[in-house]
Amino acid sequence: DPLSTPRADAEAMAAILKQDLEFTNIQILEDGNLLDMQRAVRAFMRELREGDLALFYFSGQGIQVAGVNWLLPTDFHARFEDEIPDQAYSARRILTEMEDSGAKIRVLILDACRKSPLPSSAAKSFGAKEGLGRMKGSEGTYMLFSTGENQTTVDGVRDGKSLFTSYLLESLKRSGITLDAVFKETRRLVTSATSGRQRPWMETDFDQDVVLRGTLQPPATATRSVPDLVAWDRIKSSQNLRDFEDFLAQFPKSEMATAAKLRVDQ
Repeated sequence: DPLSTPRADAEAMAAILKQDLEFTNIQILEDGNLLDMQRAVRAFMRELREGDLALFYFSGQGIQVAGVNWLLPTDFHARFEDEIPDQAYSARRILTEMEDSGAKIRVLILDACRKSPLPSSAAKSFGAKEGLGRMKGSEGTYMLFSTGENQTTVDGVRDGKSLFTSYLLESLKRSGITLDAVFKETRRLVTSATSGRQRPWMETDFDQDVVLRGTLQPPATATRSVPDLVAWDRIKSSQNLRDFEDFLAQFPKSEMATAAKLRVDQ
């Protein structure tokens, strides 16, 4: 079945990259078939230059088979594992080509950890697993997946976008924090919003601090309590529906309001 958020996810990400982070040469592909994906990735790679910071973001359907992650186009209709290489695009290939381009920093973000679209009998016979598998990149690589290894995302929409992408965009807008901190903040927010059912996976291999917006902030010398987060920590494991209704009434604009609504709607 078609996913409801990828188009909004991609458009919002492109807007953030251009307007807030001042990326140049932004390319966006929506609802692409396999040929569209091949052409778009090829065009993206041809623009990369030695020393660049390159970011590739994908929101859509993905599948893992025998440890290989595949991104699925709109015309994907495979029923068996051996058909997948002919009908999908390898995430490993994207990362390898980014590394080969000479780009100094490569960022790969995949919001694609959904259930396998293969028939259940084929998945069992050929070893397809839910979610995506871990990947390893060379020095200068940052990777963030919407949930952990062999896990699928929680069905949920926030501001018209997936939970993961929505929180990622908020974190990317923050000025003066490192890319590592952006990833960790996104992971914290998604994990808390889903009560631990979805915990994004991240891996980095770069010794220097990378700041996408503004300049690096010095370490804080003091801390302060945030009332809504303190209240959320107190009730997040509660089984009492009224606790979450009271939280929404008291903190309707909290970053944890979506999480509270999910608990109320369960």
